This record gives sequence, structure tokens and C-alpha cells, in this order.
Amino acid sequence: MRKISALLAATTALLASAATAESVHVVYGAYGSPSSTNVKHGIMPFIAEAERLTEGSLTFELHPGGSLVGSSTALSGVRDSLVDAAQVSSIYFPSELPQLNVAIDLSPGISADTRAVAAAATELNLLGCPGCKAEIEEWNIQYLGGYGVSSFSLLCAKPVQTLEDLKGLRVRAAGSFSDLATALGMTPVNTTITEVYEGLQRGQLDCTMGSPGWMDSFSIRDVATNILMLETGTAFGGPMLDVSLDIWGQLDDDQKDALKRAAALGTASAAAGYEAADEEVLASAEEDGLTIFQPGEDILAVLEQFRADRSAKVVADAERRGIPDAKETVDTFMSLLEKWNAIVEETGDDTEALADAMYQEIYSKM
Repeated sequence: MRKISALLAATTALLASAATAESVHVVYGAYGSPSSTNVKHGIMPFIAEAERLTEGSLTFELHPGGSLVGSSTALSGVRDSLVDAAQVSSIYFPSELPQLNVAIDLSPGISADTRAVAAAATELNLLGCPGCKAEIEEWNIQYLGGYGVSSFSLLCAKPVQTLEDLKGLRVRAAGSFSDLATALGMTPVNTTITEVYEGLQRGQLDCTMGSPGWMDSFSIRDVATNILMLETGTAFGGPMLDVSLDIWGQLDDDQKDALKRAAALGTASAAAGYEAADEEVLASAEEDGLTIFQPGEDILAVLEQFRADRSAKVVADAERRGIPDAKETVDTFMSLLEKWNAIVEETGDDTEALADAMYQEIYSKM
């Protein structure tokens, strides 16, 4: 009887806390469309879970598709209070976020489970890299969840399979992926993902580096009908999930904890969504008029050497630019990636189990 009474008392206290908590409304800007993986499987579940856990004391107003802030304006949009939160891809801000981009520059040479990449990026930026944390806070942002994109392939307007096929082709390769494009003999073009469809349609691009799932999430299957399965490289970083420090400062402890738990779920769900999107596109490729190619031995040899050299090059380039603790940041991320690969092997396809592991290993220690 005492246990039941104690449970009722605790529940009553929790409900009273939620009822008396200050109501906070968050305007969230996303450059991705509602159907894009990070929005549909990451930001939307994050919002829904945060509203559920706070019983409505936190409410969100999502503006997707770049209607308020785009991929290149998300950072300043939060700083200038145009929005209270935004989908930020660090790769588009190498000058503004140099410390965050040190680990991200490893991206083209990484082959790992998307879920492990997302979790490792989140832990690095919240707990493992003080300079990264300070850097994003200078933009008035409380980092809550990173993202990981499944292994990259080449999505092209015409068939490609050998180095000779790739020679001179114009490929969308943002940030450090220009190094991989150059290694493959291609001509990198640094443009945003939202500009890829038009670029391919008008012949300004021949290919884009990206996940097979992008055929649907960014609606490019009409202009890129060929997939070369490189299966190397992954975009990661963030914060995909965040709120401004102004908003964060208004929240009580229960609301903050709700955002942490929601961020764990959103981060894990988005990464799982990328894996599922790839599987769906590849499974129906033939009937959908897509052609899948495996890379020739010449391409495989280039990829193997590129991966072997990547960490040393990233550290050397960062040190040349005067970025502090570059080797420590790289070593920390690679260690975290190994840790989360092992955790993902245990949790498997159970997204809730992965979210719980992320909460325990990362968010509870913030």
C-alpha cells in the first residue's frame, strides 16, 4: 500500500511540475523538405517526443523546406533570433565552425554504421570536444543531436564504373568530399543538396555523392538513374537537433531532460531512417528504372589508399590552419566511433534501445 501511495505521490508531483512549468514555444527552421530523412525521421520525432514528455509545456512550430532558413543561413538564423532552433549542417560552415569541422573532415574516408556515426558525432560535440562545444555556443546554439548519413555512393546521370568513366565528371562534393572527388579524377562542385536536382537536370552536374536513399528523400531519381556503389564516406555533424541558448535558459530541469530524451530518440531514429531508405531504394531499383553498378578494381584501389591516408591528412591540414587540438579531436572521434559501433551491434535494429543507450552514455552526463 505504501508503494502505491508513493507512486501516486510521485506521479502527482510530476504532473504538477508539468502543469506549472513555463510554457515555451519554439520556432524551428529546417532546410530539408518534410520528406527528407533528417526532417521526417529526426526533427519531427524529436518535436513530437518533446511535446509529449512535457505534456505541452513545450510546443514547436516547424518550418521545413528552407521557408525561414536555408542550409547556408541556419547558423545566423539562430544567432539573430530569426528562429529559435534550426537544422544545421556543419559542413556548410567551415570558416564559422572550424573546430567542429575537424572530425567532419574525416567523413570521406569513413565506412561505418550510420547509427554509430550519429552517436559518435553527438558525444564528441557534447562531451568529448570542449572547443567544439564552445564554438557552437558562440552562435547562441545549444547542441542537442548530431546526424549521420549512410555510406555514400555516386548518383549519376549516366552509367559509370571505372576511373576512366569518372574522369573530369562534375560532381557535387561538399566540403572535404572534394578531396575524394579529386582522388577519383572528378571535378568537385561545392553546392548544397537542395540545388542538386536543378544541377543534374541542367547538366551543370554529372553526379552527386550521396546515399542511395537520396533518390527519394531529395527526389532526384528522375535526373540521376545510375548508382555506383562506392559504399565509403558519410556526412555527419550537426546540430540537426538544437535550441537557442535563449530558449534553453528559459527551461526548467524537467523540460531540459525532456529535450535530451527527445534528442536521443530523434538522433537514433534519423540514422535508422537513412539505413531503411537505402534498403528501400536498392531493393526496388530495377523495377524503378535505376541501374546499380559495382566499382572496378581501379576505383577500389583508390578508395583503399584514400582511407588509409585520411586521418593523417586531416590532422596536418587542421594544424596548418592553426586549429588547436586537431589530433586529439580526431583520435577522440575515432575512439567514440569504435565504442558506438560495438553498442550498435548490441542494440541492432532496436531504435529505442539505441536511444536509451545514447541517453545513458551522453545526455545524462551533460
